[in-house]
Amino acid sequence: MGTYPLGWTTLISVMDSTTAEGYSAEYVAQVILRGVIMRNNEIIVAPAGPQAAVILRAILPSLYFWLMQKRRNKMVASGAVEEEELKNGGEQEKSKKSN
Repeated sequence: MGTYPLGWTTLISVMDSTTAEGYSAEYVAQVILRGVIMRNNEIIVAPAGPQAAVILRAILPSLYFWLMQKRRNKMVASGAVEEEELKNGGEQEKSKKSN
């Protein structure tokens, strides 16, 4: 399998907490259908925070990347994630589980 960003489920049969607590399939289908009917070029099915991040990245990419760098540094400093994990795209995490 390929490399996936942290938090992504690499096997379809595995349900992570983010997926389990996410939107229902019915809700996502309604949002997509509404977007298709309205002829939207882009449909974002996410809470307000991630939607704002998508818009910010389109309008002010330098500010977006500065904020993401600050968030990354804060996560590393707090110990929530290791520097090596971020550099390897989660490969270190996978190798720990396979040992």
